[in-house]
Amino acid sequence: IFELDEKNNVWKPFRTCKTHFLPNTNGAKMENGKLILAGRDTVKNQPAVMIFDEGKVDGKWRVVTMTPPDKPNLPQLCPESSLTVNGKGELTCYVRCGMMIAFWVYKSTDHGETWQVYRHEIPVLKSKMNSGKLSDGRIYWIFNVRKFGRNRLFLALSKPGEKVYSAFYTLRADDDPAINAKPQWSYPSSVE
Repeated sequence: IFELDEKNNVWKPFRTCKTHFLPNTNGAKMENGKLILAGRDTVKNQPAVMIFDEGKVDGKWRVVTMTPPDKPNLPQLCPESSLTVNGKGELTCYVRCGMMIAFWVYKSTDHGETWQVYRHEIPVLKSKMNSGKLSDGRIYWIFNVRKFGRNRLFLALSKPGEKVYSAFYTLRADDDPAINAKPQWSYPSSVE
């Protein structure tokens, strides 16, 4: 973990977490005061979250594997994950699978302590996704669609306070001569 030394404008190592956890996205604060970070358990090759119980990055942490006990062998090739804190203990995590199914949707209703997995028919490409919640209460999801491969990057957006996506936008499509980029709009990240 790195932190910005604003005085010298350089990133410096802050903490090393010697664990079998590989983070995939930004951390988020839950309403119970704890921090949560989505990623994967590199030993089991399963999606997981790291929870900082004291609400501080320099505090104690623990890893919770997401795979539900009734489905211990879900196919996971490259379980990159993205987490949305919906509120009231509810979390949604989109996890890339890379096998026959492009991704799984995991839900928790107890601040990430336990997880249920859901199937879907959303035509998302087997590629890293990004999701989160904006300060105005809208949730978002950034992803690629099978039909276009990684040549287009899409954004799904809800209305403030709602959990259903109601608007869809193309963020990037095809070549971008302005930045000399070829059509590989994948591995998104976001900051508000």
